[in-house]
Amino acid sequence: PIGLTIMKDPVITPNGISFERVNIVNWLEKNKYCPITKKPLSVKDLIPNRSLKSAIDNYVRENIKS
Repeated sequence: PIGLTIMKDPVITPNGISFERVNIVNWLEKNKYCPITKKPLSVKDLIPNRSLKSAIDNYVRENIKS
């Protein structure tokens, strides 16, 4: 499922697709494949997407008032 919120903990799959960690982990608890590619995927395949996290943090800092 798409969270419809700004990502807080983005991860990337070996196929190069980024997801919010909590959403893809919830998906993988019920399914053992990527929801986009349908290829096998497990939680241990997920890698923190530091570049996206940095871009999101910069965007939030510059555009969203607390």
